[in-house]
Amino acid sequence: MLRRDFLNNTLLGAGAALLRQPAPAQERDTFTGYGGIGDYAASNGDPWPVTSLGHKLRDGKYSSDATDTGETFDLIIVGGGLSGLGAAYYFAKATGGRKRCLILENHAMFGGHCKQNEFEVNGQRLIGPQASNDFGVPRQGSGNQMDDLFT
Repeated sequence: MLRRDFLNNTLLGAGAALLRQPAPAQERDTFTGYGGIGDYAASNGDPWPVTSLGHKLRDGKYSSDATDTGETFDLIIVGGGLSGLGAAYYFAKATGGRKRCLILENHAMFGGHCKQNEFEVNGQRLIGPQASNDFGVPRQGSGNQMDDLFT
């Protein structure tokens, strides 16, 4: 069992216990797990199709009809979470915007795991943070590194 699966199942169980209701059924395959509702419905880690494609790449069994666009980049960042976005920001800042950066993200939304899971149980909406329990937006004008990044 993956850490993500354990945490998601714990969240479901705790929410169901609080509402004294059965936990909602998984709406996705057992590997991917339940992703929630709304904008976050399909944004729950690396779903099975992404993972299985990665295994094909690893095993040399993937062929592609990719077309060379002729584009070049000075930096390629894998993952549009806060770390990836922060790396892109500081790269642009350090190079004065003179170098090109590509961020690859496999979800429709950026933000990595710093988002919320939403679940509906018998008409009640449960909202729980994913990996951002202790994260807060810095006070504007504080002048620290996180204020710079968010501004």
